[in-house]
Amino acid sequence: MHKEDKQRIKIQSKMSVTSVLIKCIKWSLSFVRLLRIKLVYGRKVELHLFHGKPVYIGKNCSFKVIGEGKIIIHGAVYFDDYCTVLADNGRIVIENSTYFNTFSRLISKGEINIAQGCMFGSNVSIYDHDISLEVKEFGQKYSVKPVKIGEYVWCGINTVVTKNLKSNVLHVGNPVVYKKVSIPLMDRKHR
Repeated sequence: MHKEDKQRIKIQSKMSVTSVLIKCIKWSLSFVRLLRIKLVYGRKVELHLFHGKPVYIGKNCSFKVIGEGKIIIHGAVYFDDYCTVLADNGRIVIENSTYFNTFSRLISKGEINIAQGCMFGSNVSIYDHDISLEVKEFGQKYSVKPVKIGEYVWCGINTVVTKNLKSNVLHVGNPVVYKKVSIPLMDRKHR
């Protein structure tokens, strides 16, 4: 072997060791965040961590449960940095292999169900409620309807979801415009 080849292999092995250490730190911090969420909310948050890949919670993510709210998260769900999950007397269920990019929001006053294999771009907002225009008195009254998102749904950047979304569909825009995807989306590896 040439001296240059040995040097290149040595550099690559140092880089791979560094990469592994960074991933270990990243996932360890996520585990600490998950423990904190579980300790704060107890039975109001169900984490199904050992069904395949673990759940990842990025930095500065906000999880909050108010009143009778409940959050259920299955394995291989990935919340990138700065995501918000709020169950305000509502229920949020997220199935396996779902990815939320930065600044995504899930806010429930009723029920939000997300099936497996979904991917949400940056700044996607999912709400199961809207301000009711029928109220004539002062105060915040909401019109609440359950939102169900089918399997293998992709939502593009800045999409706002307030209604059910069918499986195997790409959704973009505000309001949502969708396009049927003929090939089932492949399972993605989480970081």
